[in-house]
Amino acid sequence: MGLTPLFRKLASKLNALDHGGAGQKENLEPVPRLGGAAIFFAFVLPLLYLLLNRSGDRFQKEIAAILVGSFLVFAIGVYDDIKRASVWSRLAIEFAAALLVYSAGIRVTSIANPFGGILQLGWLALPATLLWIVVITNAVNFIDGLDGLAAGTGILILVTIVLLNWGRIDPLLILAVFPLLGALLGFLVFNFPPASIFMGDSGSLFLGFFLSSFAISASTGAPGSKIAWITILAFSLPLLDMVYAVLRRWYRGLPIYAADKDHLHHKLLEKGMAKRKVLFNFYGANLILMLILVFLVKVNLKPLPMFLILFILSLAAFAGFQFLSDLNAADFVRKIFRLFKLFRRRRYYSYLINRFERGVEKKKGLDEIRTHLDKLFKDYSLTAVEIRIEVSSQPDLIYRFGDVNNLESATRIEFPLLGEGISCGRVILQKQLGDEYILCIGELADILSKYLSKVIK
Repeated sequence: MGLTPLFRKLASKLNALDHGGAGQKENLEPVPRLGGAAIFFAFVLPLLYLLLNRSGDRFQKEIAAILVGSFLVFAIGVYDDIKRASVWSRLAIEFAAALLVYSAGIRVTSIANPFGGILQLGWLALPATLLWIVVITNAVNFIDGLDGLAAGTGILILVTIVLLNWGRIDPLLILAVFPLLGALLGFLVFNFPPASIFMGDSGSLFLGFFLSSFAISASTGAPGSKIAWITILAFSLPLLDMVYAVLRRWYRGLPIYAADKDHLHHKLLEKGMAKRKVLFNFYGANLILMLILVFLVKVNLKPLPMFLILFILSLAAFAGFQFLSDLNAADFVRKIFRLFKLFRRRRYYSYLINRFERGVEKKKGLDEIRTHLDKLFKDYSLTAVEIRIEVSSQPDLIYRFGDVNNLESATRIEFPLLGEGISCGRVILQKQLGDEYILCIGELADILSKYLSKVIK
């Protein structure tokens, strides 16, 4: 509470401001976004004092590694808040910090089988650990689009992990949680809607990194087959939002890291819900999930009934997810399959163009090229093609396939033939309306221009 106003002033001086607009945030006026620095230093200072006064603790090495890794992720977040870091530089730092934590012994070495037994990962422990830490780090970063959401979610996840592992977790690990809980609560005083400061990437990346590392350290060696899995389920809401965001952006052809306003909390805001009401809905969902997970651990259910309960909860969450996102599951699946179909057809048309190029590479006359043109357009499923050259006042028809004047139920594309950057002819392509798109049209135009301009010469 003392540090946040100081960093709010510093952010304004450094122009580390969130202007809303096309990004994730809903603010209309610029808001400082260096709140993560207040959280980080309020967390680190008491924890350093704790470490210096508990020498020889077996978990001291792990906490120190998490601290150093947190600083690396926090540093790139600060740079991103002020100057804007590239996605690849952020990912590189995140993987480096995760590797540091792995080298300190914080590792996902096994996966519990829900129906009994343990699967040892062996050499897969390294990629599994790195992937877990980086995914959770970015999942928390993704949900930081509404005042108080990331901080409140972080508090509930921390409490959930501690309660799930109570009685097994080392006291030093539990003590390490309290400075962060206090820091997040103090920050929420200023971040609660309407927020006067955002945590920014410096806060969300650091918070996600600590949560993911702490979850591994806390659940390492968990007895039975369910605690490790339930610990993962504590991150359900951030993970669900991130998966939806990645699929949504991939489907739209956007970079998966491009900010948008179609997260679950944005959907609720679009429905006319006030910010505080949306926030309390998310807090409530996280709280209910936390209580269910803790209950499943404490009642000591057998693996099969426990996972039947979790399956039912997953179906309920999916139904709620569809309501919030206005997404029809069947329609979404159909669109995904259509995307894959279009991708395959695009690869096929690219192959046809490459085959045509190989066939005509050493041909010199139109008669030698004509056979390859026939095969190319036939395999392209075109209904009509016409190619004219314009080297004189009267355009000369040099190739015809079908009737381009039959415009009924036809998709038609026309483009120039370019020889050394100068138009020397035109090509008309037609395809049955309702058939697939005429894909790879730019690539096709370039190849036809390249080889037909030679014939014209």
